Amino acid sequence: MGNADIFPAIKRAFGDAVCCCGPPVIPTIESECIVDVDCGLSFEEMVKNSNLLVTKDVNEERFPIVGMGKYKAKIAIFSFEGNPETKRVVEEMAKKYYRPSNIEEIFALAAKHPEIIGNFLIALGSTWEFRRKLYSPIIMAPHGIRELGVTIAILNWCNAFKFAGTRIVQA
Repeated sequence: MGNADIFPAIKRAFGDAVCCCGPPVIPTIESECIVDVDCGLSFEEMVKNSNLLVTKDVNEERFPIVGMGKYKAKIAIFSFEGNPETKRVVEEMAKKYYRPSNIEEIFALAAKHPEIIGNFLIALGSTWEFRRKLYSPIIMAPHGIRELGVTIAILNWCNAFKFAGTRIVQA
């Protein structure tokens, strides 16, 4: 199944055309780890296990759990040199056989590997459309407190942002 099938909101927002304009965008995988994702847990249980402070904008209605059962996932933290468009981020992940992580995978990552989550980590695999804008979960660490909030899936990201990508390793 391709990224467009998994992420219809991203496809609606950015279309099918391949991004080929703009300055070079160089992806780097900063770290990778294996996590156990349990979609049988409730949203509240995932929040509790993650030890993240979750803002009121992040809830199960806006970012539902889409997976089923339990699985092992390899999660990579991508950073980019340059200012990539959202669509380009997804394309570069796909070249390395990853797809954007969803909210349950970010919760699992935060629970198992809190040390690798820095500031501005975005999960483009979960989206919420509101007033013609697309939002995704973002982990921020203001003043050392790890917080899960939302960010607008903007067209161009500065290089301070990082993106979580997932590859299923065992269903």
